[in-house]
Amino acid sequence: MERKISTINSLGETLMGLETQPTAKPNGFAITLVHGFGIEKRERGLFDEIAKTLSNGGYTVFRFDFSGCGESEGNYEQTSLSKQVQDLKAVLKFVNERGFENNRTGIVAQSFGTRVTIALNPKTKAIVLMGSGTSPKETISKLFGDGYNPNGISKRITSAGKTTTIGPQFWTDLDKYELRNAIKMVKSPVLFIHGGIDGIVPPSDMIPLFENANEPKKKLVLEGADHSLRPRRGEMKTAILDWFNEYTQE
Repeated sequence: MERKISTINSLGETLMGLETQPTAKPNGFAITLVHGFGIEKRERGLFDEIAKTLSNGGYTVFRFDFSGCGESEGNYEQTSLSKQVQDLKAVLKFVNERGFENNRTGIVAQSFGTRVTIALNPKTKAIVLMGSGTSPKETISKLFGDGYNPNGISKRITSAGKTTTIGPQFWTDLDKYELRNAIKMVKSPVLFIHGGIDGIVPPSDMIPLFENANEPKKKLVLEGADHSLRPRRGEMKTAILDWFNEYTQE
């Protein structure tokens, strides 16, 4: 029930993705999953689990690699929040062209993908933000550690042994965005999910976003769960499905 798909971003780069068809009776809604910093469309298995839960609930699920990630074209060293906003805009246009209008779509975003989603302010029926925070520059610079170089090339080796490099434009571009204000523009119902022992984005960094978000909104902190929501993914998936079922009903 899964097939490869692709679209083109504003720079002419091919963005590769996956479409997961509903295993239950289709409900006519599509959910787009937005991955985090330097990862790819499967989010190391997290998005595979979410896609399965949502497709079992009747939703069509779309996932894409941002440019320079996974199977998509582009040089990730040249990425920025603004560039990823344009990527997501192209992806959502693709979803619309697949027959899902804005009022029949939803978004699940993880980590840096939450910043991209908030910055774009997509017109969608409901949103889930996982591992979100108001201080992306502080969060990501810590990931680079001694490899952080705001005036040159920042370099880090991930836990999976992958080398990630980022140019200086990434850091200066982040300064253009104030997420506390940007979240005020989002009119869709938002569910915030966070791991209680998230060692990458502490739960306290999510609170200002939640406080500035419009109603209806909900906050779910899963105690004992890390940034990828282990070991409480079962509760996370149930909460996501319940949220969309509540706000995508006619």
